[in-house]
Amino acid sequence: MTVADVMAPLVEASLGGVTSVRLACWDGSALGPPDAPLQLTITSPQALRRLLWAPNQLGFARAYVSGDIQIGGDLLTALTLLEQVADPDFGPGVAIDASTRRSIVVAALRLGIVGRPPRPPAEEARMRGLRRSKSRAAEAIAHHLVARKLGLEPGMRVLDVGCGWGAFVCNAARRYGVTAVGITLSREQADYARRRAVQEGVAGRVEIRVQDYRDVDDGQYDAIASVGMAEHVGHDLLPTYSANLFSLLSPGGRLLNHAISRRPGPSERYERTSFIGRYVFPDGELEPLSVMVGALEDAGFEVRDVESLREHYALTLRAWVANLEASWDRAVELSTAGRARVWRLYMAGCALAFEGNRIGVNQVLAVRPDVRGLSGMPRTRAWLLPPPVADLAVADPVSPGA
Repeated sequence: MTVADVMAPLVEASLGGVTSVRLACWDGSALGPPDAPLQLTITSPQALRRLLWAPNQLGFARAYVSGDIQIGGDLLTALTLLEQVADPDFGPGVAIDASTRRSIVVAALRLGIVGRPPRPPAEEARMRGLRRSKSRAAEAIAHHLVARKLGLEPGMRVLDVGCGWGAFVCNAARRYGVTAVGITLSREQADYARRRAVQEGVAGRVEIRVQDYRDVDDGQYDAIASVGMAEHVGHDLLPTYSANLFSLLSPGGRLLNHAISRRPGPSERYERTSFIGRYVFPDGELEPLSVMVGALEDAGFEVRDVESLREHYALTLRAWVANLEASWDRAVELSTAGRARVWRLYMAGCALAFEGNRIGVNQVLAVRPDVRGLSGMPRTRAWLLPPPVADLAVADPVSPGA
């Protein structure tokens, strides 16, 4: 009996039959039509063992990252087909109902590959220390037109919380004449951002620190940007995060908080077997938009504008997937094949999640009113509109996220 014969009941239980999938197995056997829209190759018995011990998104991701499962053709198309039979709360992967679990066990027993769970791929994060501690936060981190919304003007003092590779602070200093401080927990990012500031001629007005947001004590700032940082704060520390940023702003100062959000509801199911949490953003924690807005308001901020960029991000992620695939050999050379697979799967899965409204991304603009309650904000929203096309044609190029 071939491996394909043994796998047939599992394919029926998890993928709804073999008419839409072509499954090639490590012994050379196969099932399903050669021209099926979903092309899967199981290169090793380890794939089934991974699904046996983690029959969900995590087990599927481990098998893909390690190369035990390969997905042929267009990855986004394949994940779309997988989504149709997967648990919608978990995203692409093998459905985790009782029938699938039994089928996995039966197939593993018949193939004689039941045993201890395989070690996770080297790319999987293994976090140490107390969750949300400063040392663990540093370990996790290692793994738009914001300037206009902040109303930047020459002479302002600006803080970028989670400054990444320094694009925003360098652009803000160069184009708007501000003095900018960027903080990150990644020494690699800090070193790169400092070199970038020198190369762009703004080193005298840009300071990059390896520092936790909880340790910043040199306020007050005229504006604060936080792009992609709040996802790492965690639900329990959102009040601390919001209060710290409020205290660092001068009256009338603006905060632009850019963060990915999840749909409302309990968060536990999104954490236990999350591929993203294990491979991409260790200790990352998404909150509904309402929770983020509530935390900012509780700290004293007045929320003035909320913009959703969900559909934009879906298109951006599709473009990133295409770029990665076009430069696949170079990406593997710079990292590992497993790491390249992690980001290919992550970006493709997120593109579908944004399109399906399972996650969103929002820019929340808030202000710290003065003691009289004055915000200093314009009376209309005209300042939020993009400049005329003629102006765009002659403007200096602005990097994404600036």
